Amino acid sequence: MKKNIFKPRSIAIIGASEKRKKLGYQVLKNIIDGGYKGKIYPVNINPKQKKILGLKSYTSVLKIPGKIDAAVFLIPSTFVASALEECGKKKVKLAVVISAGFKEIGDKGIGLEKEILKIGKKYKTKILGPNCLGYIDTSINLNASFAPSYPKKGSIAVVSQSGAICTAILDWASKSNVGFSKFFSLGNKSDITEIDLFSYLSKDEETDVIISYLENIAEGKEFRNIATKTSIKKPLIILKAGVSEKGAAAISSHTGSLAGSDQAVTALFKQSGVIRANSLEDMFDWAESFSTLKKPLGNKVAIITNAGGPGVMTTDAIEQTKLELANLDEETIKKLKKVLPPSANTHNPIDIIGDADAIRYKKSLDIIEKDKNVDSILLLLTPQTSTQIKETAKLILKKIKTSEKTIVPIFMGGKKVNTGIDIFEKNSKGVFEYPERAVKALEKISFCQSCEMGIRKIYPPKKIRVSPDTKYKVKNILQSSDKLIAGSPADFILNKYKIPIVKSAFAKNKKEASIFSKKIGFPVVFKIDSPDIIHKSDVGGVVVGIKNEKDSGKAYDAIIKNVRKSKPRAKINGVIIYEMISGGMDFYIGAKRDPQYGPMIGFGLGGIYVEILKDVSFRLAPLSEFDIEKMLGELRSTKIIEGARGKKALYKKGIIDTLIKISNLMINHPEIKELDINPLKVFEDRVIALDNRFILE
Repeated sequence: MKKNIFKPRSIAIIGASEKRKKLGYQVLKNIIDGGYKGKIYPVNINPKQKKILGLKSYTSVLKIPGKIDAAVFLIPSTFVASALEECGKKKVKLAVVISAGFKEIGDKGIGLEKEILKIGKKYKTKILGPNCLGYIDTSINLNASFAPSYPKKGSIAVVSQSGAICTAILDWASKSNVGFSKFFSLGNKSDITEIDLFSYLSKDEETDVIISYLENIAEGKEFRNIATKTSIKKPLIILKAGVSEKGAAAISSHTGSLAGSDQAVTALFKQSGVIRANSLEDMFDWAESFSTLKKPLGNKVAIITNAGGPGVMTTDAIEQTKLELANLDEETIKKLKKVLPPSANTHNPIDIIGDADAIRYKKSLDIIEKDKNVDSILLLLTPQTSTQIKETAKLILKKIKTSEKTIVPIFMGGKKVNTGIDIFEKNSKGVFEYPERAVKALEKISFCQSCEMGIRKIYPPKKIRVSPDTKYKVKNILQSSDKLIAGSPADFILNKYKIPIVKSAFAKNKKEASIFSKKIGFPVVFKIDSPDIIHKSDVGGVVVGIKNEKDSGKAYDAIIKNVRKSKPRAKINGVIIYEMISGGMDFYIGAKRDPQYGPMIGFGLGGIYVEILKDVSFRLAPLSEFDIEKMLGELRSTKIIEGARGKKALYKKGIIDTLIKISNLMINHPEIKELDINPLKVFEDRVIALDNRFILE
């Protein structure tokens, strides 16, 4: 996509109108009122319409003299294709199709959308929309949208799949005095997608922060690539809708899109450095914080408050994040004691008590700001009889402008504190009304990928060399098998990828069970082999510690009896016999192929605890070692791996190697829909895959 495509020097408004209620009037008026300096050409098929809003009107773009860089479409969907054909002949490079009536209405609309996309490709005309609000570029004073308000200039760019969310953001910005660089409404994303816009905005010098509302994500692999490159340069905050099943269904009817699994989206965002907002409130808070607050140099926080309760609340909020309360220097504490009343608390959180005036706030802030152990300061104010709200706000604002530290004012209350809040907002400085929101925002600006303690690096996925012979043999098994693969064939596949497996055998009757048990070597474990049973232990389908041939016969009979009683309709193939492995810790590796984002790999606590504790972390393949380190760090059971309560650490390298191999296996063999290793036994010096199964497409 060309760099200057969104900075046209001339623009045609197809469907321009003199009627105030028509979008053709509203968009043309927005362009004129915004102060756009380029040439504006209204287009209306009525030959009697000589002028619209004082500008000469044309019946076709082909009749416009000179070059046209962009065209905005505000005509019924059935006429868009023919008008776009004319634009193509006129060598228009950008078509902003605001018109609705395309993919979102069903089959007829899908056909119309395919037609305009075909025309766009024919003439190399890029299409924004259809079914969109339009776009805004404040750097050239262009408001090519029907948004009811125009934002002030700023450094935040917006990319939204919903026009209504765009207008909500604009209204919030007007109230909070927040400025924007660009505003894009994606609509149906027939051509230009969020991927194109993120790539464009990552290079845009007028944009420091990107926020986005998305209902579906185009091309997961390419999204990951572009989002990663973007988030290294500047914060990328995304609110992804369609988390619930009903929300995903609503998306389909809204823009004709399909939503991928939310678990896969979460993994995708984590791997690409995207900051995920779970609400508009979060997105607004974090966007404003990134654009108005200084980036902290560390995660050590000091709290200054004129009331004990809010200080405790803020401390509790910090404990739920990666931020830490700063340990104040002894010299700092001595200085605080000299300027604060005896009843004040001079340790963090610093309580300067309820009768604090503006000067006490200033003196405390001056002292704390000089403490080398403090990276950020959360400054809380509640309205009390002695509180000088406006004066305190002015003194804090002055300090914010000169300090190298991150200072976050939190003015708690309502009507009374609004005079202080207004002072910060009019000066485009971040301010909060609640400590919990301030803490969340501070954590985000402290640990985003583009500013996280100097970590600005892309970690490539790790590929392992797999011979053509191995790929051929694995493919052979996959193609010649039923939907479910377990037991020896599953073990064979893992073994081919050099994943350690336990000795095993399949027995279809009691006699074979006895023979194979002896061959493997007692003690052994029996597990039912059935495509209809996932949780074997729940139906009495597992017997452990079988010590001899006599016990093996009893175990076989017991398993078959238990399963037939619990699941009378289940297909029973026999039992799988495993060498019994003692010791170690049970973990779980799972893989599932998401239809939109590809293979998703999970790792966590295994055995019977997988679905009970749900201590599992996910990432999308292909995995890097950095991805896996992050996965392990998210687990509650990570302390077990590191060696808790005096126990030796488990074989972390073996876990990482196995996950890399599973990642490569899933990439190399798209026939595999799901994979399960449960448990993966992890010892101090080795790992072994015990119970393995594949489900095929």
